[in-house]
Amino acid sequence: MNDLTLPLSSTPFIGRDAELIKIRQCLEDPACRLLTLVGLGGVGKTRLATEVARHTIESFPDGVFFIPLQPIESPDIILPAIAHSMRITSAPDTDIKQQLANFLKGKRRLFILDNFEHLLPNAPYWWLTHSTRFMIANFSSHRAKN
Repeated sequence: MNDLTLPLSSTPFIGRDAELIKIRQCLEDPACRLLTLVGLGGVGKTRLATEVARHTIESFPDGVFFIPLQPIESPDIILPAIAHSMRITSAPDTDIKQQLANFLKGKRRLFILDNFEHLLPNAPYWWLTHSTRFMIANFSSHRAKN
């Protein structure tokens, strides 16, 4: 079963074929664990990321997950947000990091982390060691300089 939790698009996706191809190639490379789409607000990074996900779903048989991080104020909430996107309920007396590590082990999943820039300074990156791919969208180069 393939989980797909992407936002619905109300308009057709037109153009950006070169970007779609390049991003798909990167995500299909086993060495690529993290791909960041960088650009100013409003250029369509989120839409591009979700469109790529729709075209690469067959490469991620264990699921494609969209995680909106804009409402999250602390990096400590990233892991629970990822767990929630996969419908994992926190088990008592179990570290969420360990629970996610066990759940991700040996799986091919794609996570789109949207609006990640405000969490960058203290974000946990341990999850990059798994066979899962992460694509970060909505990282504004303007905001990163502040």
